[in-house]
Amino acid sequence: MSFSIPFLLNPQECKDTNRFVCSESDEMSACFAFRHPFNIDDHRIVVLGLSYTIHTVFYRQITQSDINQVEEYLSKHGDTKSQNDWPKNLWQDIVTNNNGKLPFKVMALHGSDVVFPGTPIFVITGPAKYSKLAPWLENALMRICSTSIDVTRDRHIWQLINDYFDKTVDHNDRFLIGWRFPAKSFCHPATPEQLKSRANIHQVRLKNADCSAQDVLDCLDSLANSFGFVINEKGYRVITGAEIEYQTFYFEKIKETLKAVATAGYSVQNIVFGTPVEFFRSHNHETIKGSIEPYSGTTDMLEVVYDNGATDWKPETLKQTQDRINTAWSKLTSKADEQFLEPSMEG
Repeated sequence: MSFSIPFLLNPQECKDTNRFVCSESDEMSACFAFRHPFNIDDHRIVVLGLSYTIHTVFYRQITQSDINQVEEYLSKHGDTKSQNDWPKNLWQDIVTNNNGKLPFKVMALHGSDVVFPGTPIFVITGPAKYSKLAPWLENALMRICSTSIDVTRDRHIWQLINDYFDKTVDHNDRFLIGWRFPAKSFCHPATPEQLKSRANIHQVRLKNADCSAQDVLDCLDSLANSFGFVINEKGYRVITGAEIEYQTFYFEKIKETLKAVATAGYSVQNIVFGTPVEFFRSHNHETIKGSIEPYSGTTDMLEVVYDNGATDWKPETLKQTQDRINTAWSKLTSKADEQFLEPSMEG
């Protein structure tokens, strides 16, 4: 039997933690930020999914039907504690006295962006009497973590491949970079020209997740002996009519492999990186730690995107998102001036 969890309830709804800080004026406030970089050598983090999350969480009007769905769900699947702990009175107050609008103010980055660890992504403030809704808000807004982690990983892998292309690939073959990492080419999709150039290429696929950089080098040596190779203008070997598809999606493995390939005198255009199916089944992914913490500071980087139902904030188009990420990535240095800057927080 399948069932879905109601919008006003989530798996962590009844946990006891409350990361919002309440001020003397009976106002609660909290801030979300990524705590550590994905790549220790390059601290840039791509924020993606914020617009979607704000619209699906805050722009959605709460209705009596939402409350009824939770009560029905808890009567069938909950226990006495979960039924008692769920703050029905607060949700009923929002529906009855605030026309179903969440009574909070949200300041956030405008859509997608590139930031350093510790940069506030969004700040939420609201009446302290709604503090029991904090776990629900935290769980709902943390949705941006998975999309941001995915696109940050993509971007760092692409940057790494791009750097090795600059070092080992001739200018006339530069266009091939769009196909070196096709699995999640969010901002750099392969072109028809790139696809056509691969039509007659013999490809050897390395699927074993435990393959090492040495395994890749051994395979390149075998292909070079079988198909031959040429030396390009930068002095690196390019195998004739053959390449390796190395199915790994882990940044450190790709980094190690590219360094080994270039050191052995091969151009990195000899390798295409693909995503193994097992990657999507595993929860042991490279990640970035993000959290919502009590907040009492100020920042001029954020803008009001929601204020008790009132806003004129518009979501970005895909083209705007791509352009904003590309521009922000190129403008931001690879490391923060101060190590892992933290926003002004308490607790």
